[in-house]
Amino acid sequence: MTGDIDDIDSWKVRPVVEVKPFAGLRYAVDRVGSLGLVTCPPYDVISDEQREELYSRCEYNVVRLVLGKAYDSDDESDNRYTRAAALLRQWRCDGILRRDPEPALYAYEQLFEVGGNQYTRFGFIAAVGLQDFGVGGILPHEQTLSKPKADRLQLMRATRCNLSPIFGIYSDESGSIEAALRDQASNTEALVVLDDSGTVNRIWAVSDRGAIEAVRRGMQDSQILIADGHHRYETSLNYQREVRQKLGLTDESQRIPSDYTMMMLVNMHGTGLVVLPTHRVIHGLNDLDPAVLVAECAKWFDVEEADPKRLADIEDMTPERFLDSLSGDVKPAADTPIFGLYVAGRLYLLKLRDRSKVESLMDASRSEAWRRLDVSVLHSVIIGHIMNISDEDQLHQKNLKYTRSLREAVSLVDSGQCQVALLLNPTSVDEVRQVALAGETMPQKSTYFYPKLLTGLVLRSLDQEDE
Repeated sequence: MTGDIDDIDSWKVRPVVEVKPFAGLRYAVDRVGSLGLVTCPPYDVISDEQREELYSRCEYNVVRLVLGKAYDSDDESDNRYTRAAALLRQWRCDGILRRDPEPALYAYEQLFEVGGNQYTRFGFIAAVGLQDFGVGGILPHEQTLSKPKADRLQLMRATRCNLSPIFGIYSDESGSIEAALRDQASNTEALVVLDDSGTVNRIWAVSDRGAIEAVRRGMQDSQILIADGHHRYETSLNYQREVRQKLGLTDESQRIPSDYTMMMLVNMHGTGLVVLPTHRVIHGLNDLDPAVLVAECAKWFDVEEADPKRLADIEDMTPERFLDSLSGDVKPAADTPIFGLYVAGRLYLLKLRDRSKVESLMDASRSEAWRRLDVSVLHSVIIGHIMNISDEDQLHQKNLKYTRSLREAVSLVDSGQCQVALLLNPTSVDEVRQVALAGETMPQKSTYFYPKLLTGLVLRSLDQEDE
């Protein structure tokens, strides 16, 4: 250890990240016919219409566990949580879901297309030792709400199972962790699923002890940034506390299944980690004058009018800083916030002129990493100051809608349903990490990691006898 003995920071010890294999519960392909029939997207992106379609697709679709239907006749003994638990028990008893014969790490690869480009995202699903936020090993980047956590906790209590993986990011510039898993995966046959988004999902069970040990050692000194699944992670923490209290366990060295949660871990230095932007659409503002709005923006930004027809050439989902490409001969610097302002059929590019001048509009209690975010500048200067939409109204989306579709943002304005579309470049993974390291969460709706992980490829039981 280096550093002065009186330097407290030099003596801070970040908890070791604990990663281990587990014997997963997986669908028996010989019983269900195809994994495409029984898998589904994460529960929180499934619409009512999509749930109906998934229900009708197969009687064994995992949506019946993660997002079961509620009925007016439900009571404490018969509800969507108890029905999920009963189905899980029945499927295991009938051999629909089978426990793997030995613990494994599950290498998981997704092949997908964004903006006409092909990407491959590779990671692995493991049991990860739970840590409270704030101790440094596992970092959040989003705020959570109490209602979704209460819902997921009831489901976890009933099923005693991790039904879908939390999505986490780690840093390994050498790529040695991924290499160890790829080497083993190349020797075994993958299970393959083409999901409804067109993403090819491939999964391998890696039980080789040497590979598992290489991954375990490689992850010990890493940090995990939660990309998606914050509610489920905090639910796992709450469940862990409940179980340990019920069993009277105070010795932290005595580990039980609920001390871990199931996570998909992806190297942030890999080639397939894609973050998409979420655009803002404004509606319901009285007496909004497009010319006045543009003039007010010009006090803070260099304003350049662009051909709105060029938006039609840009795909809805593109990981590049696509707005930069619409600029004229002088391209903005990589760290210069640039926004698209679409109003009254005209497209304007807004390039921040001087960061120092907007500091007075930013929350001074926030870290520099947070204040430098494009989305922070957008909300503080344009939405908050120029449009005069309060923080509370923004939080409750009174005059504000979100969409990941560029075409939808523009069409909402063209149709007259909304007044202004504010288009953003995507947030980078490193920006998310820097905000998390500063102990803060990102502004609302500022990251969308694409594609979503498929639910149902592997489940993890929290019962002691399955450990």
